[in-house]
Amino acid sequence: MQRIRLSEEEIGKIVECIENGTEVPEDLLPPGFFEKLRSAGKFDYNELDKYKIPTLEYAGKRSEAVILAQAAITGGAAPLQVVRSFGNNSKNEWRNMIVQGDNLQFLKTCYMNQDPMIKDKVKGRVKLVYIDPPFATKSDFQSSDGADSYSDKVDRAEFIESLRERLIYIREILAEDGSIYVHLDQKMSHYIKIVMDEVYDKISFRNEIIWCYAGGGISKKDFPKKHENILRYSKTDNYYYEP
Repeated sequence: MQRIRLSEEEIGKIVECIENGTEVPEDLLPPGFFEKLRSAGKFDYNELDKYKIPTLEYAGKRSEAVILAQAAITGGAAPLQVVRSFGNNSKNEWRNMIVQGDNLQFLKTCYMNQDPMIKDKVKGRVKLVYIDPPFATKSDFQSSDGADSYSDKVDRAEFIESLRERLIYIREILAEDGSIYVHLDQKMSHYIKIVMDEVYDKISFRNEIIWCYAGGGISKKDFPKKHENILRYSKTDNYYYEP
């Protein structure tokens, strides 16, 4: 078993946290703490409680091991097929790709890394992910011409778990210097912030971007809604950022 050597000052900080019931600083946790929990297939909540690490519990929450194993069980989506292409390129030259279909199934396909069209081109090589998921509004949305666009009727626990599942697969396909931005509103951002602290580790949180916009209407009962939230996380400390 690996010995953990702590200074008197570090031991004092841990004792102080335990006595005050506060969270132990990340840099004082045992090496590989989160990786060991993940490799076990589920989080040991007694262990997490000992270190006062917050988690979000809800009905239907599954372990990461179960979620990732489903990709192998289901085999991901149907094999990718080219519908249309523009311009000429050699057989092995990578070009931009727009994929039409279920995003979860495509993420599983990327994670499995077997489909010849994307093999060794996506998994572990994605520099940037930006997602703008439904906000659990329990509404149906239409395009500008009146056609059905998507339904946003999944709420609360089911919404959180469906997004968490995708966040786990996205983490697996991100490059070591990659980042993810998640666009949400004030109703769900605080739930997903805790989920992302768990999936990406709290130390990988970089910033919360507030997108302010005009409008929102004037109400005699409350302040107008005039902003949305974008959570930014990186996969590691060695992340790419362009000012």
